[in-house]
Amino acid sequence: EKELYSCSRTAQPIGIIFSDIDRFKKLNDTYGHQFGDLVLQRVAKVASESTRRSDVFCRYGGEEFVIMVNNPSENGIRDLAERLRKLIENEVIEFEGTRVPVTASLGAVVGIPPRDLTGFAERLVAEADEAMYESKENGRNQVHVRSIISQADQELQKLVKRCRFSRWLVTKEVFDIPTISKALLKCTKQQNQPRIGELAIAEKMLTEDDVSKILELQELKGLRFGEIAVQQNFLTQEQTAYLLALQIEPPIVLGKTLISLELLESTQAAELIKQYLAEMKPCSIPAEERRNQLANS
Repeated sequence: EKELYSCSRTAQPIGIIFSDIDRFKKLNDTYGHQFGDLVLQRVAKVASESTRRSDVFCRYGGEEFVIMVNNPSENGIRDLAERLRKLIENEVIEFEGTRVPVTASLGAVVGIPPRDLTGFAERLVAEADEAMYESKENGRNQVHVRSIISQADQELQKLVKRCRFSRWLVTKEVFDIPTISKALLKCTKQQNQPRIGELAIAEKMLTEDDVSKILELQELKGLRFGEIAVQQNFLTQEQTAYLLALQIEPPIVLGKTLISLELLESTQAAELIKQYLAEMKPCSIPAEERRNQLANS
């Protein structure tokens, strides 16, 4: 629930992978419950070792396992599920010196939690479960993936990715993708993430009065802050994406990580952050003037 709330605030995707061992009952009946327990232990070990620190792995029911994946793309969660499928298929599990083939069927789903979380977790679980059964029905030992992200949220995600400091560093050829990916894994997750309204005020995109009005509408409509801000012409979609990028991946946090890894000097990091903010900030027009322009356009 905590992860869902966090993803809802930042409009980040969350994913679930369901993994079910194929023909597990037959394995139990043929080789005994002790062997069945061994299979469960080995599959659990493989699955837990293939997840990132930010992901959550647990057993769900008899022979099913669940992985909650933080901030995945549809392709990313597909790749993770496929890697897990192959690892399970390639795991050597023997009975009395003879290898016994063990495979699993996987289903995955990715979605962005709305502000009102009622029923969202249940929908994620149901979609992942149905995707897993598609894998079963289509021959087992395969992966099926579903996305419940709306078209509007997909477009916003693309904009947010383009605005992130890590993406900017790669685009400017300061670092390559493998290096920046390793640095991102080392970044410490903030305990108290700034709210998007606070960032908008700090970036002089909104006034405190603007934020109060948006929060009032948010309570009435049950939508995310950014959705209300764009609908009511307080912010453009590009500005919202920029603010979300700052919220999700604060440049100063990534900068400190790069310094700690001895990939940048402190003066270099400060200069790069300054350049990034100057280049990526979508608009410096005063908020009142901008809203008048938007309303008249």
